[in-house]
Amino acid sequence: MSTYLEEAISKLPAQIPPAGMFEMINCAINREKKLRSIKRRAVAFASGLAILSGFMATFWNVLWQEIAQSSFAVYLQTALTDHNVLLTYWKEATMSLLESLPITNLIAWLLMAFFALGLLSMLWQIMKSEPHKHHHTALT
Repeated sequence: MSTYLEEAISKLPAQIPPAGMFEMINCAINREKKLRSIKRRAVAFASGLAILSGFMATFWNVLWQEIAQSSFAVYLQTALTDHNVLLTYWKEATMSLLESLPITNLIAWLLMAFFALGLLSMLWQIMKSEPHKHHHTALT
């Protein structure tokens, strides 16, 4: 039975793959790898952005609570309503405003905002990137 099968296969015409078939297969594999990488990075950055947004909201509330508890609003109101005092003692008024701010929370929130903008820009670049736009004309 095996000799009959070998004879039948030997009588069939040899199939020659189209030119560029190997390159097309490699191109498709590389495109799929890049798509998978883009999807993973997008999910990672989106989840990082969601977590960071939660922290930013919490720190925003803490920041406003500390500003409300500090004397920043009183100093700011005095500086804005009494212009003569502000012009005369501008150095002292500025220092009083700066000293009454909760600097640590303000810096922490600004750093988180900076990282969130960085994550958004990276996510935007990932969404803009196209996997692979190479068209093979070998099979058409």
